[in-house]
Amino acid sequence: MPPRKKRTSVPATPEQGGNVAESMQDKRTEKSTKKTYGSRIKQTLKWFVANRPDCLNNSNTAFNLPIPTRELLEYFGHLCMAAHVQLLQGVTTIQNHSRPLFPFFWPQ
Repeated sequence: MPPRKKRTSVPATPEQGGNVAESMQDKRTEKSTKKTYGSRIKQTLKWFVANRPDCLNNSNTAFNLPIPTRELLEYFGHLCMAAHVQLLQGVTTIQNHSRPLFPFFWPQ
C-alpha cells in the first residue's frame, strides 16, 4: 500500500473562512433555495419583532446571539402549533396530501 499523503492545512483568518463559505454557498445553492432561506429569515424576524423584540438588535434587522432557550422554544412552538392541534385531533397528514405535518416545511 502506498503511504498516505500528508494533509496540509491552510491557515485562514475568520474573514477568509467567511469568504470561502459564501463562495461555496453561491456555487452549491440554487437561487430558489436562497430565496426560500431569505423568506424564512424574514418570517422569523417578523415573529420576533412582534413577540420577542428583546432578542433583536436596535433596528430589528438581526438577532442578538445567543438567543435564550425559552424564546427559541416559544418560536418553535409557534411553528408547530398547527401540527400539534391536528395531531391532538388525530390527523397525521395534511388534508388531501400525503405529506407529514411539519409546518416549517409547508409552502407559505
